[in-house]
This record gives sequence, C-alpha cells and structure tokens, in this order.
Amino acid sequence: MRRLAGRLFVRHGDTVARADRPLDHLRNLVVAQAQPQGHGAPDAVGLVGAGLFKQDISKYLPYLSSGMIVWTLLSTIILESCTLFVQGNALFKNVRFEYSILAYALVWRNFLIFCHNMMIFFALVLVLQRELLSEMLIFVIPGLFLVLVNGVWIALLVGLLCLRYRDIQPIVQTLIQICMLVTPIFWVADNLQGTMRFVFVQFNPIYRLIDVVRAPLMGQMPTAATYFAVGLITVAGWALTFVMFHRFRKRISYWS
Repeated sequence: MRRLAGRLFVRHGDTVARADRPLDHLRNLVVAQAQPQGHGAPDAVGLVGAGLFKQDISKYLPYLSSGMIVWTLLSTIILESCTLFVQGNALFKNVRFEYSILAYALVWRNFLIFCHNMMIFFALVLVLQRELLSEMLIFVIPGLFLVLVNGVWIALLVGLLCLRYRDIQPIVQTLIQICMLVTPIFWVADNLQGTMRFVFVQFNPIYRLIDVVRAPLMGQMPTAATYFAVGLITVAGWALTFVMFHRFRKRISYWS
C-alpha cells in the first residue's frame, strides 16, 4: 500500500509539475516581451544628411532624431510582431489565455525603449536648439498614445498573418526598408510637390503616425489632417483586427 501510495503521489506530483510548466512558460514569455532589450538610437547620419539635403545642422539633427526615434518605435513593433505568436506555439496548446497580452507586452517594451531614446533627442535640443523646449511638448503625450494604440492592433494583425503564412515575414522586412526611404524621415516633406507629395506624404500612413509625435517635438502643432488621418487609421485598423480575430482566434493554437 505504501508503494502504491508513493507511486500515486509521485505521478500526481509529476502531473502538477507538468501543468505548472505552461504557466511558467507564459510568465517567461510575457516578461521577455515586456523587458527592454536595449536602448537603441537613431542612426548617426545627421552630418551626412545635413550636407546631402543642404540643411542647417542645428535644425536638421533634431528633425532627424525625432523622426528616427518614432520610426524605430513603429518599425520595431511591426518587425517583432512577425514572431509574436510563432514563439508561443508550445504555450497555446496547453494554456488558455488572452492572446492580446503578448501584444500589450511587446508595445510596452518598445515604449520603454522609446523613452530611453528620447534622451538623445533632448540632449541634441539642449545643445543645438533650446527653443524647442516649449509648451508644445505637452502634445507629444496624446500623439504617443495614439501611436501605441495603433501599435497594439498592428502587433495582433501582423502576428496573426505571419503565423498563418510564414513567408510573409521576409516580405514585411523588405517593405519596412522601403517605407523608411519613401517616408519623410531623413528628408523634409516640403521638398516634394504635386503628385509625389500626395503619394509619399499626404497619403502615407507611416508619415501621419510619425508626424503626430514629431511635430510637437519640433515645436509645431500637428495639423487637423494629421489627427484625422491617425484617427481614421486607428478606427479602421482596430475594426479589421477585430473581424480577423473574431474569425480566426480559435485557429491560433492549430496554426502554431
């Protein structure tokens, strides 16, 4: 009887241990998503860019750094979203939880990195253009909030698509590189006119998401068109993500 009781106890203990492992896996996965991986920084191309685009370096460096910091936030969220659900394949089959937790953790981690990178911008501003430290900086908060809200649905939607179609990830990486070049990050939007300006500036959602944060950093109020475009992107993006998740949420564990 003692041997039988001991075997039953050991087997029950093994079962409990196995049941706890997915929970530990969930905790580790969320913590890994939420912890900053590094400070990150805009590329050191300010001096070259100022010469190429014939810009005043005291104005161009804050413009470049502010744009690159917001771009780094957006692009990193998009790229890391490609493996958002792929990494949790062993977890989804053992534990039922809200998948959006992973997206929130991913966005939170990149927000922390964004805050670290902002120190670079303020250091440049203190040296080159102190007049940018004005009351307009308060409008960075609602702009950043809109970017983070969009970052969540982007993470969920891109993560779902890349989970279902694994070949999408290299396509996303290529598109990110193209978007960096055609979006006014290194160059000033006013340099384009006519149809080219409409396509690469006015009709560019990435530019709108960057401008809603960069404009207050540069001492300017974001235009009504920018707020309208970002609001439209937010509503349309969340609506599409809601429809996709409502239809395919149960298949995430199967696809993984």
